[in-house]
Amino acid sequence: MRWSCLRRRLFPKWALEPVANIEPYGGYLFEVTAGDIILLWRISFSTFNTQSWFPKYFEHTYGIDAAFDLRMLVEAGFVKVESAANSLDLVTAPALRKALKDAAVSGLNSTKKANLMSLARERLSPRPT
Repeated sequence: MRWSCLRRRLFPKWALEPVANIEPYGGYLFEVTAGDIILLWRISFSTFNTQSWFPKYFEHTYGIDAAFDLRMLVEAGFVKVESAANSLDLVTAPALRKALKDAAVSGLNSTKKANLMSLARERLSPRPT
């Protein structure tokens, strides 16, 4: 699964309300820092997924716990977690072939990635969480 920015929720600087006029979200006020902006920028590349590691510069340069701030950005509605089916474009064709082969699907040697993705959506069920 991957993360994706909700671009409609990102507002220009001049459209933001002063802190005094903002109601706390869930009982607390979430302050977006420079590190959070860099984290949103990384997510917007559509290559950042739930298995991605966080570079140390988030902590050393920006002074944030990236994993915690990512959870806060999700709760605040700036980021959403996409389903596995919507994230298949991040999976390589050989990995899709292996997963389908493990699911007893045959005849995949010359199949293109688009066809592998549709087969994966049809034949592979999501794991229970």
